[in-house]
Order: sequence, then C-alpha cells, then structure tokens
Amino acid sequence: MASLPRVIVELIPRNNSNDFKRILSLDTSVLSIDIGRASKVAIKGLLASTGNAWFDSPIMSRQHGKIMMSPTGEVSLQDCGSTHGTWLQNKRLTSKENYIVHDGDLVTFGSTVTSGPGL
Repeated sequence: MASLPRVIVELIPRNNSNDFKRILSLDTSVLSIDIGRASKVAIKGLLASTGNAWFDSPIMSRQHGKIMMSPTGEVSLQDCGSTHGTWLQNKRLTSKENYIVHDGDLVTFGSTVTSGPGL
C-alpha cells in the first residue's frame, strides 16, 4: 500500500501585521487542519501560534473552516458555517461542502467588515 504524500499548507494573514505566517503539513499523522478565530483565554486551547491555524481576527468565526487530505492525497477545503465566508479563487464557498484545492490556489477566510455611523 502506498503512503500518503506530505502536503505543505502555508497560511499568510493579509491585513494584520501583528499575526504571523503558518506553515503546517498534512500527512498520515495529520489528515485535517481546523482554521478559525483564536481565543485570548489559554484554557480554551485556541491561542494563536505558528503551529496552528487559529488567528487573532475579528472577521473569522471560531470554527471557520477546515483543510483536509483524502486517502488518495487530494486536498480539499470546507467552510464550516462561518459568518463572513470562505473564498477559493475569489468565489465564495457554500457552507459544509468540500472543494478541491490545487497548489497555488488563493483561499480567503472572512471578508472586510465595517460598522458604525455613516454606513
């Protein structure tokens, strides 16, 4: 039986200079990566770090999305019912459906949110 390939996932925050890039991998020991909003409460186990996909971002839902690898090595993306959406190649994903991701694809979690007087 052939072993699964190792897939490198690079997550780069676009607008928050206080956050940091993540380089994570999918392989036989890690078949999925949960992506979402970090918590400032350590006991919740959701602190942002270079070793996870939790971001300090008000536009991301706590359980925003997931990147998964199938038994054949195919990588897919799912929006987990987020408030502000997930985009693949600038097209908004339908929640709870899997979408195939290819090397170099642009994935965006959340959208710009504005509020306050004058909107």
